[in-house]
Amino acid sequence: MIVEKLIGVLDAVDAIVDRHPAEEAGGSRFGNAAFRGFYDEVGEKFEGLHEGILEGLEEEGAKKGAMKEIKAYFTEAFGNRTRIDYGSGHELNYLIYLFVPPCPPPPQRS
Repeated sequence: MIVEKLIGVLDAVDAIVDRHPAEEAGGSRFGNAAFRGFYDEVGEKFEGLHEGILEGLEEEGAKKGAMKEIKAYFTEAFGNRTRIDYGSGHELNYLIYLFVPPCPPPPQRS
C-alpha cells in the first residue's frame, strides 16, 4: 500500500537526519551548514527510497518523467540547499509530494 511505502521513505529520511547533526553556527543567523549534507544525501538516495512507488506506470519514459517531477517536490520539501532556509513554499512542496505518487496514470487514448 502506498501509505506504508511513504512511511518507509520518511523513516529512511529520519535516519539521514541522524547522520547530519547540526554544526556549531557561531552565532550566525543563517541556516546550519550541515543541512547541505543532509539535502545532498536525500537527493542521492531518492530513487532507491522511491522504488516501487509508481507501480502503475509501466512505460519507462512516463515513469522516468514522473520520478523527476516527484524528486523536485520531495527534495525542495526539506528546504532550499543554497539559501539554507525553509518556509511555506517548502511545505507546499511536501503536500504536493504526498499527493502525486498515489495518482493513477492518465488513460491511454487510442
